[in-house]
Amino acid sequence: MLDVSQRYNAVNVLRKFKSYIIHMGIFRATRPYDAVHVAYSVHQYDRLDLSIDESILRLVFMLSTESDIPLLHLMDLKPLHISRDPEAGEDECSAVFPIDYAETYPEFEDFSGDRTK
Repeated sequence: MLDVSQRYNAVNVLRKFKSYIIHMGIFRATRPYDAVHVAYSVHQYDRLDLSIDESILRLVFMLSTESDIPLLHLMDLKPLHISRDPEAGEDECSAVFPIDYAETYPEFEDFSGDRTK
């Protein structure tokens, strides 16, 4: 979980690791188990006209455990929360991302074309 103010940096960091991203989204949350969905992508979030206090918004990624490299790159952005191990990560991600998450929205639109800021 990253502070939403890191959204452009996170997308830029993970651009070359897109194949390791299982899910992503922006949520109102203090921890994984109280997450309330706000947007599927940075692009969608930027188009919303919200009056939400951004200090409680988090950019959340569900990353594959095939490689630690994407997570290591995100560490430079000082995440607010990282799952302690793969089992905890699976539980936390299932709390944040329901089984049908993003079936009707292209959650990876931030990684198509050149949308860097």
